[in-house]
Amino acid sequence: ATKIYTNFDEAKSRFRLAPLQPCANGFILDYIGPLSLREVTAGETRGKRTFEESGWTWKFDHSIFNGLRMGSDHADIYANLACKGATMFGLESKDYEPEKLDFLRRLAPEKPAFTIPGAQHHIMLDQPHAFAAAVGAIMAQWSAEGALG
Repeated sequence: ATKIYTNFDEAKSRFRLAPLQPCANGFILDYIGPLSLREVTAGETRGKRTFEESGWTWKFDHSIFNGLRMGSDHADIYANLACKGATMFGLESKDYEPEKLDFLRRLAPEKPAFTIPGAQHHIMLDQPHAFAAAVGAIMAQWSAEGALG
């Protein structure tokens, strides 16, 4: 369960990226941090959780990973997705390895797999313009192919 903070300022000061990384665009963090909080009241129920105390907590959906399967069949699942797909890595991300990108390209050559220079894990925070341009270009291509409906 997420921590309940007694006041808004204390909660806001605890905002962190996960995974932890520096962010050159601190103004974005300053904007989304406070918007990531909600006030709760003791006895209030949200989803499956009843809060025992009043205060401020994160707007985090604890069910986000429900149904997430970790295992050796991920490559098969990715290669056989019934929908369009693409993979974008931040070039400076701890998760990025050139071998992973090469593997994904061999596995599903029809799915774009690429990097965004100057970005770590949180691409949309590190390089927001490049992120938006990349997503827009992919969506435009899929639209031209009639894949979006």
